[in-house]
Amino acid sequence: MPERIATGSCGHTLLATLVVMAACLCGTALAAEPVFVGGQPQVEPTFMPRQETHAVQQGNVLLTTVLARGGQPFDGSRFTILREEPDAWGKTRLVTLADSGPQAIATFSLNPGRYRLQVRNGAVLHDDTIEVPKTGMLRRDVVLGAGVLALHSVMSAAGTPADESWFRVLREDTSPYGDPQVIQIAGNGYADDASFLLPAGHYVAEARCGNASRRLPVLIEPGVTSTHHIDLGAGRLELFATLAPGGDPVAHADFSVTHVAGRHAPLTGADGPITAIATDTAAFVLPAGSYRVRAQNGDAAIETTIEVTAGSSERLELPLDAGELSVMATLAGTDELLLNAEFIVEAIINPRSPAVEIARAGPVHRAQFVLPRGRYLVRARIGDTEQRREIELQAADRASALIEMDAGRVALQMVRDENDEPLGYTWFSVYRVERDGSQRRRVFNDGYFNERELILPEGRYVAFGRHRHLAGETDFEVRAGEFSRVAIVAH
Repeated sequence: MPERIATGSCGHTLLATLVVMAACLCGTALAAEPVFVGGQPQVEPTFMPRQETHAVQQGNVLLTTVLARGGQPFDGSRFTILREEPDAWGKTRLVTLADSGPQAIATFSLNPGRYRLQVRNGAVLHDDTIEVPKTGMLRRDVVLGAGVLALHSVMSAAGTPADESWFRVLREDTSPYGDPQVIQIAGNGYADDASFLLPAGHYVAEARCGNASRRLPVLIEPGVTSTHHIDLGAGRLELFATLAPGGDPVAHADFSVTHVAGRHAPLTGADGPITAIATDTAAFVLPAGSYRVRAQNGDAAIETTIEVTAGSSERLELPLDAGELSVMATLAGTDELLLNAEFIVEAIINPRSPAVEIARAGPVHRAQFVLPRGRYLVRARIGDTEQRREIELQAADRASALIEMDAGRVALQMVRDENDEPLGYTWFSVYRVERDGSQRRRVFNDGYFNERELILPEGRYVAFGRHRHLAGETDFEVRAGEFSRVAIVAH
């Protein structure tokens, strides 16, 4: 019949077309048969389920890892084939010939002989010897004798997940000296769950989140998945400091949390306070108990006691009852900021008693302080010049103070002649003339400079300069807010 269709007339060609259409309508029975149209075979593709296909195995060694004898293949294993060979000194050493993984099944092409097989998966190491036959394929199930440990950490019995927990698996052992010790077998995180593959045996599972931790004894059996939920019995505490109640969080605050002894178990691994430095918000995970929390910014601080319960999450505001003070210094009669002034803040506790220094900054061009509500005496000092100003600060204030210095700027230089360039590497000494010229007090003594600028209080001065074998001196007067250039002629 096919030959007649291929060689027939137009009528026969129409008949062949009808046969092809009938085959398409009848399903797989006719679709599986080749049909010749115009002398070319036309074959319809046939669907084959995946379970009927098999990957071609290359090699003569087929290894499969299972957790227990008779179990299903377990993924994630790394296979290493080694062989003993002598080195240059005649000592036997292991040479790696091939490795594969991580996977559940591995194939290798090896020459007949004996080899060392190592299989690693998680905390499990299986070490064995295999014998590759001269003919045929070696098929072996590698029994790891291990089980899976699945851990979940929760904040309380209610089951709130403890995010960013770190999990460890520990085992009791002995040191080389025979002393009992606990060694870590595996670790994983940061999440609210973790899983480990472990050799069968007894272990201690630990979950830690923040400053809360708890340990739990576990038993691992071959081929069994053990699931445990570790209740940390902890709560979350978030701290932020404000200048006044209801204000915005202040930046660069320091926080500390100290356990109140005698009521609850101490913090694990922490003998002193837990701290968070230079931040606007500090978050802690703490075991349930009573704690003393402290916030400090600059010289303002607040301290209070809080109770943390298991599963709680609290955001606590710590008002400092303080204000911010920004201080700058200028020369009198000018708006020029002094770049290297030193600022000292003293608290006025009692008008009849001396002020007490509580803060200091500099040399800087701008000093910023966070101070408790109250009255203060602010001193600006540069060189031998000092000026004071009294300031009253309220809670939540953001005050600025500009202190004018009754001083002038002087540029010292030493020259051979008044029209010459300044001499380099000159040592300058400046004395203030006091008590109608009868006394002199040295206010500056430094070198070596081509030119040296100084900020000096109003008054009369004598300047000395020394350059190698040359020396000179001159007297000058400083007026507040003025700039003058003083040339010392060398002799």
